Amino acid sequence: MSLLKDEDDQLRIPIAPASDGKPHSITCGEMGEDDMPKKLDHWNISAYPELVAIYGDKPQRIIVQLPTDRMEEFITERYVKWGTSKAGRNSKVRMCEQHGDERICTHRIAEEVLGNKYIAGDRTGCICEALKLFEDDKYNNIRCRYDFYLRAFITNPITGKIDNMYCYLFENHAPNSGRAVKAAIRQIAAFMQMQFKLQEPPVAYIPFELAIKMAENREDAKKTYPIWHMRCVYSGAGQLARRVLQIADRFGRKQLAEAMKALPMSEEESFEESVKQIETPAIEIPNARQQELPLGNDPLVAKSAHHRQGMLAAIKAGGNKDLIRQNVKKLLEQGDMLAQDAEEVRKALGG
Repeated sequence: MSLLKDEDDQLRIPIAPASDGKPHSITCGEMGEDDMPKKLDHWNISAYPELVAIYGDKPQRIIVQLPTDRMEEFITERYVKWGTSKAGRNSKVRMCEQHGDERICTHRIAEEVLGNKYIAGDRTGCICEALKLFEDDKYNNIRCRYDFYLRAFITNPITGKIDNMYCYLFENHAPNSGRAVKAAIRQIAAFMQMQFKLQEPPVAYIPFELAIKMAENREDAKKTYPIWHMRCVYSGAGQLARRVLQIADRFGRKQLAEAMKALPMSEEESFEESVKQIETPAIEIPNARQQELPLGNDPLVAKSAHHRQGMLAAIKAGGNKDLIRQNVKKLLEQGDMLAQDAEEVRKALGG
């Protein structure tokens, strides 16, 4: 899969478009009737009817698979102070990222914070830490916000396969949740290094359960907030070893395959017993061609089929038919959907 760069020169993996043709993030929150953020005890996947059709409308657990072995390619983690541009759009005032042991703050516009003046282009140590802006809620409007983004494939719990060739974007603003995700990935990588003697253990295409759990507020037990939890689906070394060998064989990683075949594949707790604990079926991995180019080499064919599949799933899930018709018309006008795919959607709509 090709990797793209954004304006910050960061690698980005393409995100699955929703039924409206635009990418949306999956979160554990939504906007309430008073236009204020509302916490949820489940994943908000309402923008993706194809996911609602297979996971239900309020899933607390989703099975994901990572697209690459490099964490920096599928995880974005930083502190950002957001503002509003003259055009009324969200814009970055400053951005703080980790560089080794130090957090560096890049000031994108001129600003003054608690008497300290900065000009556009300045690079300093983290001013939120230096000025102790996280220690008092009165600084909420001037301190940076924690942003965490995870790009991952979502596994179909019915078939056990990856249906969508694009990743989905998970978004969170709680540091504890971001740390939990990174810790789970590092834990499984460290386990494979120790158990299988692998210098570069693969984490791509290892199935993980990404779950929402509600935690109590330390100061007020009546208040709760959602925290992400992540863990590998496999509970035994034998199961994980067979999965890694499967990945090595499917993707032609000869050195990895040779290293794994030299290991004894112990028959520990069956995979079926393992997945019963999280109420999901066995996970399989599609072959490389099915995963990367499931519909041939023509990008338009793949894009059009993706829109068709998403809309058919939306119809099956009881989605708004008028909105789906509008999207079909718009995609045809933009040249992003083939006539035969549009006709199939129209037939499912009843004309």
